[in-house]
Amino acid sequence: PPTDLGLPGGVRDYFDVGLARAEYNPDLARDAVKAIIDIAYKYHPEPEAFLRGIVYGAFTNFSLTWKMNGLKPKMVALVGEYDSGKTTIGLILNWMFSPRIDTVLPTSILLSPARAGRGIELLTNAVVATPIVFDEAGTTVEKGVVKLEGNTANVLKNYVTQRYSWVTATGTKVPATSGVVLTANQLAITDPALEDKVVTISFAKAIPRNNQLMGTPELRAIKDKLVFFGKYYLQYAADNWSNVRDTIMGKDWESAAITYMNTVLQSLGLPPLSLQVEEREEPTHLYLLRSLLQSYVREHQAVCTKAKDTLDFWDCLEYLIVHDYIPFMKAYEDAKIRITREVEKELGISAKVLCAELGGEFINWRKTKNAKYKNSCVVDKYVLASAIGVYVPVNEEANGKDTEENTEQNHV
Repeated sequence: PPTDLGLPGGVRDYFDVGLARAEYNPDLARDAVKAIIDIAYKYHPEPEAFLRGIVYGAFTNFSLTWKMNGLKPKMVALVGEYDSGKTTIGLILNWMFSPRIDTVLPTSILLSPARAGRGIELLTNAVVATPIVFDEAGTTVEKGVVKLEGNTANVLKNYVTQRYSWVTATGTKVPATSGVVLTANQLAITDPALEDKVVTISFAKAIPRNNQLMGTPELRAIKDKLVFFGKYYLQYAADNWSNVRDTIMGKDWESAAITYMNTVLQSLGLPPLSLQVEEREEPTHLYLLRSLLQSYVREHQAVCTKAKDTLDFWDCLEYLIVHDYIPFMKAYEDAKIRITREVEKELGISAKVLCAELGGEFINWRKTKNAKYKNSCVVDKYVLASAIGVYVPVNEEANGKDTEENTEQNHV
């Protein structure tokens, strides 16, 4: 905890999730974590990804510590091939830190706001800070891709951003303490504000069947021993807080997770893991556009809900476009949207460049003599929705009379 609270750092197991019963034994801790590392390198086709999942998942134990020090922690998403060990990572974290309760929640693909709320509420009433796992977490499925969006994304986002407590979908305030791990074969997070709070680990290869058959018995054999490492991992921070505080509270969450794990391993006489922070691609123009549109929806959400009780992201965005709340987007004829040259002022990208990426029709001086329409881009609204990661049913009805009255026509 921060020094201004005057509280000592320590590991507490108020609800007996398993840590209190575990002996603080460096030798048993060393044997347990070494066995996990050995199993990963013997049987997993991507051992670094598998171990990264464990390293990042373990570090979510410090989510509350980060919040209490005014920092924003991350959620972890394990995404990739079926049978690549994603759920196994969740089970390993469960066995390490909360062996007496089940912290791996199967969500059956569709994760509703109420289910997210009830799940975290249930666990935060019994778990102080250990990670919980939403297995195959998502809200909708489109072409095999699980999407995490809408109100459920807001519930999880609120959970990460709130310092001490958060409000569940049922309206109950609970401690915002546990770390969160998500798993999915394919995952699309359409809310940029939530995407910034999630660290993704990708798995490209399934574990071969023979490797599964050989590795599973070895994993089960050490299942009950992993809590000794979980106890040591947390107790080491408490006992050496003055030395590891700057490491744990590092500005870069991923670097902090790797460095602290390696510090713990070296204290046990084990070599550090050769993990590096994965380089992230620079944000694309479409990502920047989506982020900008998201900010408009957040700013004017009250306007949308006042117009209609239940509106999703796209409904609200379309309402704002039709009613001129977004200065660089105008409703256009035949279910199209015109992106004006004003987009460059807000995004730093010209309408021409954006138009090429969207596959729209760029209107230059050869196509119109009306100065109002020069250097703008006309794009089908469904194409725009798809480009920014929003699913809109093609047979969706138009927004009615308001849309028709506010649509630009006869522009040439």
